[in-house]
Amino acid sequence: MLAEIRHFNDAQHHAAHLRSWQQVYDQISSGRFCSSLSRLNTGQLEVFREVLNQRVVQYGRAPATWCTLPFPSTPRCRSPCKAAR
Repeated sequence: MLAEIRHFNDAQHHAAHLRSWQQVYDQISSGRFCSSLSRLNTGQLEVFREVLNQRVVQYGRAPATWCTLPFPSTPRCRSPCKAAR
């Protein structure tokens, strides 16, 4: 089992950390980018939560053999910038 929380200051580093996915994030709002990625992987199930402080356009593709269920987060999420300090 893998459980981790990572913090990023670059949208592409964040996208690249989801290793099984093919993703590109383009930041469309101005300002310093920071994010957090929380992951839990049991070998049969992977759950992750992304929190970003800037708006992005996300391009990509999930792994072909996976069933994915995205859920939008609420705007009340704590800023990942404070956690990364």
